[in-house]
Formats: sequence, structure tokens, C-alpha cells
Amino acid sequence: QDNRRLMIAWADNWLYRDKEPTSLFKGQFSTVRELKLVKDESKICIIQEPVKEMQRLRTDRSMISDRELLPNDGLELEVHSEAFELCCELKLEDDKGQVQIVFYSDDESWVKLIYDEDEKHLNFVRLSQSGYKIPEFDGIFRAPLKLKDHLLKLHIIADVSQVEIFADDGKVIM
Repeated sequence: QDNRRLMIAWADNWLYRDKEPTSLFKGQFSTVRELKLVKDESKICIIQEPVKEMQRLRTDRSMISDRELLPNDGLELEVHSEAFELCCELKLEDDKGQVQIVFYSDDESWVKLIYDEDEKHLNFVRLSQSGYKIPEFDGIFRAPLKLKDHLLKLHIIADVSQVEIFADDGKVIM
């Protein structure tokens, strides 16, 4: 017995769940997470991190060494799988500008993760690009996030039907 506090949630959005064009199911479970109490500056907060046992599911691994990306530079990562995990640390040079990560399924299907240093927000952008039209499905979902030392830490878990984002060592979850 390790005394961890674990949580699994029902990953669904009640704004549009009854409008989804599915017949066998509506929603799914989230990634199993460990909950921890941590002291952050002057307050105590709950963080969530994927359980360590998920590491056993990793099969192929790609590593990208440190590199500098200048404004308007891009780095393309090809993932040939319906599910993936991305762990990254992105160091911003100053307190201005944005970092964008775009996940493409094809030319018409994508989602964006944008960190805006000016606004101190992490934004998840999902807008309809194809025939899948449910107005409540589209949106820009925002979470406040103030970086420490201009370092954006992300742990992203994605599969065919959901993207889970753990930022700043589990302090911000989307």
C-alpha cells in the first residue's frame, strides 16, 4: 500500500454530449491521475499528474535534443500512431509573445495549444474545420498560467478522441 490518492474522471462535456454523432457510447474515462498537495509560494494547491504506471504503455520513443527556435520557426514532429504522449519544456526568452503547438490529424482536422506570455494564459483551441458541426464543440478553452523563469512545462496525452494537457507540473489541467 503506497497511500497515493488516485482519481479517474468521466471525460465528457455536457454542453454537447447529446449532439455527438455516436451510437455506442458518449464520453470516456480520463487518464488515471495521482493527486498531491504541494506548497506553491504562499499557498497550498492540489496538483494532478498521470500515474507512473502509464510509463509501461510507452513503446516507441523519440527524443529531440535541446535546440533554439527563433520567432516564426517551426519544429515538425511526425507521429504515426492514434495515441501519443508528449513531454516537453519550452523556455521563452522574455515575457512577451506566444508559443503554439498544433496537432494535425489531416489538413482539415487540428487543435492548437497556445501559451500567451502577455496574457499569462494557456489556450486550447478547437474549431470545426470539416463537416462536424456542433457549435458547442468549438471553442477556445483558457486556463491561467504564470510561468516560473519563463519555462513552459507540458505533459500531453492524446488518443483518437481526447487530448489531456498537464501543465506546470500538474498545477494546470485541461
